[in-house]
Amino acid sequence: MLFLTLPAKNLAFLKEKIKKYEKDVDGFEIRWDFSKELYPDAVRSLTTLPLIYTLRTQDQGGQATEVHFEEMLTLANAKPDYLDLQYDFPLAWFEDIRSRFPDIKIIGSYHLMDDVPQSIPEIKGADIIKIAGFCKNSIDALALLLMRQNIHQPFILIGMGPLGQFTRILAKSLGSEIAFACCPDEMTAPGQLSIEDMNQIYRYRNISKNTRFFALLGQPVEKSIGHLFHNDYFYQHDIDARYVKIEVSPQELSAFLVQSLKLPFDGFSVTTPLKITCHQLLGTEDNLSSVNTLVRKNDHWQAYNTDAPGAWNALGDFKPHAMIVLGAGAVGQAVGQYFLKKGVAVYLYNRTPREGVMEFDKTHSFPVVDVIINTIPSVPEAILTKLESSLNAQTLLMDFVYPNSSFTTWALKLHLRFISGQEVFVQQALLQQAIWNE
Repeated sequence: MLFLTLPAKNLAFLKEKIKKYEKDVDGFEIRWDFSKELYPDAVRSLTTLPLIYTLRTQDQGGQATEVHFEEMLTLANAKPDYLDLQYDFPLAWFEDIRSRFPDIKIIGSYHLMDDVPQSIPEIKGADIIKIAGFCKNSIDALALLLMRQNIHQPFILIGMGPLGQFTRILAKSLGSEIAFACCPDEMTAPGQLSIEDMNQIYRYRNISKNTRFFALLGQPVEKSIGHLFHNDYFYQHDIDARYVKIEVSPQELSAFLVQSLKLPFDGFSVTTPLKITCHQLLGTEDNLSSVNTLVRKNDHWQAYNTDAPGAWNALGDFKPHAMIVLGAGAVGQAVGQYFLKKGVAVYLYNRTPREGVMEFDKTHSFPVVDVIINTIPSVPEAILTKLESSLNAQTLLMDFVYPNSSFTTWALKLHLRFISGQEVFVQQALLQQAIWNE
């Protein structure tokens, strides 16, 4: 179920939000620790949807300095469907509320605000246990999700913080009972997703135990548009799958790939700075020197590169004889290798010295070519000016960088044929979809 968490600022605020989002959620969590007074009966009359009443202390991520039993009784008397009780509230509170209000389901919640739990806390008297831990890295997030294997009662799992955000989507397929979303600019917990993102991008309420998961791995990942493209593709093609973004460092990658096989991941996109590291760990099926696509094959990951063939496909019917590639990183090397196999003369340039690669800062003039492909975020103005000597009226320019770069700005001023980073992205992403769904 998807619940919208609302801070109890005032009754007018709650009335407005409940009316606006009632058709978009399965229920509402009212955070009474954001209020100076309790008026639970007034809220109960605003909706027929299930309500969770929560009053959380500061050490558990809330606003209240302390909570009294009389306050919890006031909330319970309003007959919410769920009452959230912290794991460290006295056991007598759980027992007393259960005996007085047998129809209210008790959520026993445990929030670890600076780490993930190493074990499952015992919360006696709870109908549902809620475990939320702050994820400092991707391994923490996977460990939190894998705790599901040792939980033998209804549960809620949440990875807090930006690095645990994807767990809020994936946990439902593992059986997590409830996810919490926020209104725009009304986040009540670190890493919480907005109700619009949960519904419009991730279609959270339609996730099931059979939903397949894919993800972008890299560092950083927040600017990527991959989750928009791939989730829309899945929706348009009626594929029960979701695509999330996961920040993974090169040092975490090996362990991440092993642990992720224990979860419902079927494939990954791989971006900076993991493409070379991933190749070193797995190689590729296409013999290119970097990896940007993984697909699960039983108990292992199989690696591919769609950057280079995506660039080739973006050219359409235009087939070049000679090309310049700016940047000898993972993308530049793969593109150069792929086009060379297609019979194209490739001139590979880099900013820093690298064996077998020319340094563009030390180049007095560039050769005249059919295509110039840029793979680096910022090309110096002096280099762009020097590149103009390699152009003719038929030259095609392509940028791997998006949404904007100095190369794109320069290219658009020239009024030559130009293929943007977004266009290249779409071509390589379509190839990823073909690999994942073959």
